[in-house]
Amino acid sequence: MRVLSFSVVIGGTKCNAACPFCVSRMTAPPRRALNPNWFAFKKAVQAALDAGAWGVMFTGKGEPTEYPDLITQYLRMLGTIGIHLGKVRRTIPNTIYSLFGKPQFDFLPFAFADLQTNGINIPQQRGLLKKWHRLGLSTVCISLAHWNDAENWSMMRHHTVKPMNIWQNVGILKDLGYLTRLNFTAMRRGVETIEDVEIVIALCRKYGVDQLTIRDVATPDDKDSRNPQVTQYVKDHRINLEPELREYMKEAGSPAVMLLSHGATVHYHHGISFSVNNCLTTSQNPDELRQLISWPDGALTPDWKYDLRLL
Repeated sequence: MRVLSFSVVIGGTKCNAACPFCVSRMTAPPRRALNPNWFAFKKAVQAALDAGAWGVMFTGKGEPTEYPDLITQYLRMLGTIGIHLGKVRRTIPNTIYSLFGKPQFDFLPFAFADLQTNGINIPQQRGLLKKWHRLGLSTVCISLAHWNDAENWSMMRHHTVKPMNIWQNVGILKDLGYLTRLNFTAMRRGVETIEDVEIVIALCRKYGVDQLTIRDVATPDDKDSRNPQVTQYVKDHRINLEPELREYMKEAGSPAVMLLSHGATVHYHHGISFSVNNCLTTSQNPDELRQLISWPDGALTPDWKYDLRLL
């Protein structure tokens, strides 16, 4: 059994936005524990490494950056585990270093460490982000619904008096040495046409975004959803942009350079790593999992949709 990545759930459900299409509100319920079970976490890391996972993603059932002390603790623990295991990043090709620069912290057991966030806290967490980068965090992924600040603020229902500046946040992260990834959810009122995609690509090129993901808004099957209201919102706003995106990449002469087991494709498009993806976790290959998910209470699960405990 092979695993593509290792996801770590940070904290609980606290969030500074109220996205009406939130996947977390439709999928498996959060667990009560906030403080990590470090004994189980170490076992989960070993399981992910043994299954071949190269990357770790810090994510949450809420907004991870609402729990900054936990992010620091997890990074420090991964550093300790990495030193203990001797998993220094010797396996990373030199070409990766030449493109992105050698990480400042060599002892994380995973080659890449990503943080998923809605981006709201980035300006006031510059100092923390600098610390996290020194501890090995390599990529910050910002989830968005629109490329326009005001429209994004309205669609994601941020708990702020004014919209965040998306592109200023990208600049902050670049100045701190991070790789940047923007994850756009394609749906009505947001990114819904190829013309919209071209606007997003142009902005990403202008502001030096490294990676771009566009994925159709999605919901589990009705029987698996925990929130009928969110599920109905998704159904009302759902579009099917994925086939058009794949055709657009083909016509642009940007063929897939990577095909993942759950159907995602990664293209090299005008200097940007462009991924056509989805936000659920089902793999088409029974011998390969998209991810293992580590929960604070020590549970290890293979999928967001089911409360199926492996550890």
